[in-house]
Amino acid sequence: MDFNITEGLVDIADHRQPPEEKAKDKIIKRLRADAKKLQSGSNIKRTLKYIDNAGRLDIAIYYGVERVSPSHPEHYYQINCERSQIVEAVDVFIEKELTTDKHNAAIAKKLSLFQSRTSGALEKAREAKLPSAFS
Repeated sequence: MDFNITEGLVDIADHRQPPEEKAKDKIIKRLRADAKKLQSGSNIKRTLKYIDNAGRLDIAIYYGVERVSPSHPEHYYQINCERSQIVEAVDVFIEKELTTDKHNAAIAKKLSLFQSRTSGALEKAREAKLPSAFS
C-alpha cells in the first residue's frame, strides 16, 4: 500500500498529554521508585510503609505533598506481602487502582490545587530566567 506523506501545520494541543495524565504518570513513577527503596530497607515518607511484624504494606497516593487517596489521613490501602514482594505488590496496586479512571477526579482536583498554589512562583521564576536564555 502506498501512503501519501506530507508536511503541515498541526495544533500542538493534539500532541500534548493532558495535565491529569502527566500527574498520574508522576504518581506511578514515584510509587515504583519508593517501592524499590523500601524493599532495599530505606524508610519512605508518607506514601509507603512496610509493617514487618504484620507482613503488610500500607500505601497512600500522594501528588507532591497533597494526599489524593484515601482521603482520611489515618487510612491506607493495605496489601499483605513479604518484604521481598514489595515491588511486585506495588505494581499490582498500580494496575488495579491507577490504570483505571477511579482516582482521576481526585488527581485532577489536587493538581489544580497545586497549580493554584504555585502559579505565582512559577511565573516569577520564568520571568527571572527568561532574559538569561537569550544571552
